[in-house]
Amino acid sequence: MSEERRLEEKIISQAVQRGVSSQLDDATTVEIDIRTDLLKAVQGTIDSIAVSGQDVTAQDIHVQSVDVSTTPIDVNLWSVLFGKPELNHPIDATARVSLTEADINQAVNAPAIANRIPPLQLNVDGETVTVTLQHPLDIQLPARGKIALTGSALLAAATTTRAIQFSVVIVPQTEAHPVLLEMFQCQPGNGLSIDLIIALMQKFKELLALPYITFEGIALQVKTLDVQPGSLTVEIESHIPKDVLL
Repeated sequence: MSEERRLEEKIISQAVQRGVSSQLDDATTVEIDIRTDLLKAVQGTIDSIAVSGQDVTAQDIHVQSVDVSTTPIDVNLWSVLFGKPELNHPIDATARVSLTEADINQAVNAPAIANRIPPLQLNVDGETVTVTLQHPLDIQLPARGKIALTGSALLAAATTTRAIQFSVVIVPQTEAHPVLLEMFQCQPGNGLSIDLIIALMQKFKELLALPYITFEGIALQVKTLDVQPGSLTVEIESHIPKDVLL
């Protein structure tokens, strides 16, 4: 690569880095490496973006480290001029994120995430039961390869609403086995029908077995999940459709 083109990349990367840093609440370091040239950039095309950050906080969500890389990006420049950037083509990205147990609890209970968790719908003997999680939720990483979740929820049927407390222990997927629901407890146990408890357990299993989840129109798939006592490192692949606003 010529020095002139590399200089263009440095200038563009630094400009984007300043813009990204201004949107963060805090960060020890943030580095952005953009591969493109001035002509492509003017046309809204970027060959790739790599983002690396340490001790990053945004919207009350903190991570120890984050590394993101993308496939080529093609942005509609007219949409940028009107303040609503739109993609001409979908983007695939890979992210590697490291968090502590405290980071995870802060994230799942932060409004940016908590307000976007939808209620669950159960079918119990032909009746629809809506399960709405209540915050705060408590997540613990007690041992290698285990995630414990404790929380409460409201169960709303046609004529009744009741509160329950639940605890689950999840064993993430490895090369040796799929994701497992190691333990499920629900309180109060009395008064809840066996069919309802089975439906709750089945719903948890279905959620854990999903090949990907969709968040704000973006498809996310967990590729690796390294759980250690008190910390977690996750590698995620994402697909961003062209109709998602940046």
